[in-house]
Amino acid sequence: YYIIISAPIICAEAILFLSAFRNQCAGMNSIIYGFRNFKKVLQLALSVYFRTLIGFLLFFIPGVYIALKYSMVYYVLADHPEYTVRQCLSESARLTTGNKWKLIKLALSYLPLYIVCSIPRNALAYYLMDMPLIMDEKSIALAYANSYAQPLCILCGLFTIYAQCKFEMAQACFYDIAAEKLVFSTEPENEEECEIVEE
Repeated sequence: YYIIISAPIICAEAILFLSAFRNQCAGMNSIIYGFRNFKKVLQLALSVYFRTLIGFLLFFIPGVYIALKYSMVYYVLADHPEYTVRQCLSESARLTTGNKWKLIKLALSYLPLYIVCSIPRNALAYYLMDMPLIMDEKSIALAYANSYAQPLCILCGLFTIYAQCKFEMAQACFYDIAAEKLVFSTEPENEEECEIVEE
C-alpha cells in the first residue's frame, strides 16, 4: 500500500524539484504524471524496492549499495519520460558509478538540518504526552504516538518539510551534475574576462 501511494508522489516530487532547480515551470501535468503513468512508475518502484530488499537481506552494506545505485531513478524518469523501467535503472546505475560516496556525504550534510527541524515536534510531543499509569514499553510508546497525532505537533512537523525540500533540491542538483547537464566552466568565456584574469 505504501509503495502504491508513495511511488507516484515521489515521481511528481522529482519532476517538481528538477523543474525548480532548472528555473522551469512545472504545471499540473507534471504533478499528475506519476498517476497518469501509474503502471511504469509502480514497476520502477517495485523493481527498486525488491532489489534493495534482497540487498538488505544479504547484508547491510549490499543493501545500502543498491539503494544508492538506484537513488536517481525518479530523476531519470522525470528527465526522460520516454525511458523504459530497465533504461531508468541502468541510467541511474551509470550516474551513481563512482559517486556513491558523494551521495552519502550529501545525505550526511543534511542530517544536522533534519535533527534541528525535528526538535520542535519531538519536544512538543514529549511535553503533551500523558504518562500512562502502567509504565511499560508498549504503553509509553502508545502515549508518545498519541501525542504525535495532536494538531499542534503535526503543525510543528512542517519544519521537517523544509529540510526535506532542501535535500530534494540538492539531489536535483546532484542529478544535473552527474548527468552533465550542469557544467561548471573555469575558462573565461570572452576576451574581457581574459583581460581581467591577466591583470
